[in-house]
Amino acid sequence: MRKKIIALLLMIIFLAIVGAVYLSLPRDGFPGTKMMVNHPQLAASAANGRPTMIYFSTVDCPACIMEDMVLEDLIPVYNGTHNFVLLKFDQNLSGVFQDWSVIKVPTLIFADRSGTIKERLDGQYLAEDALREKLERLD
Repeated sequence: MRKKIIALLLMIIFLAIVGAVYLSLPRDGFPGTKMMVNHPQLAASAANGRPTMIYFSTVDCPACIMEDMVLEDLIPVYNGTHNFVLLKFDQNLSGVFQDWSVIKVPTLIFADRSGTIKERLDGQYLAEDALREKLERLD
């Protein structure tokens, strides 16, 4: 009986370790991976060698409406040096949202010049100064 309990405990420990390793692997659309180019704007951004901010939103999200206003002010300032991909949910974009594992909005994703994702913020509103800081860190 004691050997069975020890074997069961060892199996549980083994499965916990395997699970932890699996969950720590980078997933597409998250930091440490390359940008997916499953939309024309994403493909163009990945190809031009500038840092990119990808913004997933919906029309009826209060935090997205506030983020839209911040972006209206910042995009003209950074448009020559950064890419901005603004994706507002509709039926045509449901596959893109799914591929990027977007569950909460707004979702902001920041990629460097090589297209490597450096940071991802799910369901968070960023004020202008915080967003400006993240864009400047991508240079």
